[in-house]
Amino acid sequence: MTEACQIAGWSDAFSVGNAAIDSDHKAFFEIANLLKGIIFEAAESKFVIESALAMLEEYVAGHFLREEKAMEKIGFQHFEDHRAKHFAFNRKINEVIRLYRGGSLSVAEKLHDLVLKWLASHIMNEDMKFRSLLTDDDVDQRPLAYLALDALENEGSGTEKLAVPTVIVPAKLKLDYSKITALICEPSSTIRSGIRFTLNEIGISNIEESNNFIAIDESCRNGGFQIIVMDAMVGGNDSAYFIRQIRSIQTNCDPFVLTVLLLSSRDEAAVRSAMSSGTDSVLLIPFSSGQLRDQIIGHAERRKPFIVTQDYIGPERRNENRPGCASAPQIIVPNPVEALGRGISIEQYESGKNEAIQVIVNYRLKSLAGAIVFECNSLAAGMRDGVSTKESTFRSLTRLENIADEVAEKIRKFSGAKSYSVETFRDRCRELKGRLGEIAYVDIEELSASGRKVSESYASR
Repeated sequence: MTEACQIAGWSDAFSVGNAAIDSDHKAFFEIANLLKGIIFEAAESKFVIESALAMLEEYVAGHFLREEKAMEKIGFQHFEDHRAKHFAFNRKINEVIRLYRGGSLSVAEKLHDLVLKWLASHIMNEDMKFRSLLTDDDVDQRPLAYLALDALENEGSGTEKLAVPTVIVPAKLKLDYSKITALICEPSSTIRSGIRFTLNEIGISNIEESNNFIAIDESCRNGGFQIIVMDAMVGGNDSAYFIRQIRSIQTNCDPFVLTVLLLSSRDEAAVRSAMSSGTDSVLLIPFSSGQLRDQIIGHAERRKPFIVTQDYIGPERRNENRPGCASAPQIIVPNPVEALGRGISIEQYESGKNEAIQVIVNYRLKSLAGAIVFECNSLAAGMRDGVSTKESTFRSLTRLENIADEVAEKIRKFSGAKSYSVETFRDRCRELKGRLGEIAYVDIEELSASGRKVSESYASR
């Protein structure tokens, strides 16, 4: 086996002639490739590494048990030796994981080569020995999550079995999840099946599927969901944008719905966009059933408070205030999963939801007011210092126009008050955009003065 072949990943040469085992092996190659080229010092890398580690824990438990049950069933002559090699690799992986989670972050750099090289060697030198001996009937065809749970149940039974990570241990359910309705928006039928399996294991059987945002919004108007699990792209559209719309109360969805965003790219920009959408959780594809279970139950029973800034509404996960925004106090928001699971009346939940929405709107208006001043000051400074261009001026005016639009919309929708001053400010931005080549510094000074007056009207709300 050459190094080039190992790095190339999966090929038909690694097939053992059984679809379930081959599928497991492909997943291992995918996990290894997640760790290839990681910049371990980057903040986004921690998210990728933790996803890969959690998957490794569950895949090792489930896949090894699948093979061992099949070998034991056919009386494979090398069974004990094969199982010993599984056990040794499992211990090596768990040691690396233990060191990483204990603070020795550099050990994660070894994982890519460790997994890829061991897997390639193990398949070719060990698994190929049973290739001609197994039939489909000999191999447990259930998902890895089922097998991992079996490994847990067999632990301590007198026969040495692989330990199953705590991430997939069934949590003690405090809520009645049978009352919960979940929505899956995922183009892959394989991933959808895995999500359904996890939701069923939690106790959720009311599950619907959708493949476009219009249908989701309409479904929310007719009753809605308490949990939404969606791919980063739905029907060719950006799900991060849709979640931002939900959180900013611009859809028919409950703004406090529990959301899990599934991300297939580990590109820094994609990760940042997902994390800044306001979603409760981001999971990197491929993910384990245990990861999804842990995220749903964790957020359902221990919901993080929300914060509101000019460009973010969602769970608190930031350490610094955003530019142009006032401080971002934490807001305790209602939890639709917990409310329904505990039997809280719809009337009581709606009352709490409406109160929280009003609080969020007020904080949102304050942050937008601060953003108007910040953007106006930046625009004036650029014009004064002679560094502004038509393009930069156009972008600033467009941002100010969009901010003013949202302020006006929220004033009309949630207070019923008139919004003449902010609409006048917005119209002035539009007018200036129409004559970029003629804008003078005095025009920006006048716009800034108007912006400050608008800001003062809403900053004290």
